[in-house]
Amino acid sequence: GTPRGLTRLVPDELGPLAWNQERLAQWLSERGLPDEITSAFEVHLVNGLLASTMTQAELSLMGIAHPMHQRRVISELQLLFASATDRPRPRDGSLGPGPLAARPPSAQPLARSGSGSRPRRPRS
Repeated sequence: GTPRGLTRLVPDELGPLAWNQERLAQWLSERGLPDEITSAFEVHLVNGLLASTMTQAELSLMGIAHPMHQRRVISELQLLFASATDRPRPRDGSLGPGPLAARPPSAQPLARSGSGSRPRRPRS
């Protein structure tokens, strides 16, 4: 249990990356996936963090062999984690897990002119 005086963060408040395998399986079931598929996520301890990068090859290893089932699972997971990246940025100003954080440095937006290392002169 949770020690007295400490509040327990509910996984939904943290987003799907923090979901445990039971919560993820429940969500997949709510999306209409059959029990054989949702139980595979629980049996193989696939939580939100693992599911966010799930591949068709990994689904095969879990016993989800039919290509259409694999496509459906991947599509549902992409929807889940795409909605997770629409969250506001963290207060520390970092990009967090959003789409820009995944881009290589060469794909990052260019800095505005005048924001280089040269000091600016005060305006008169």
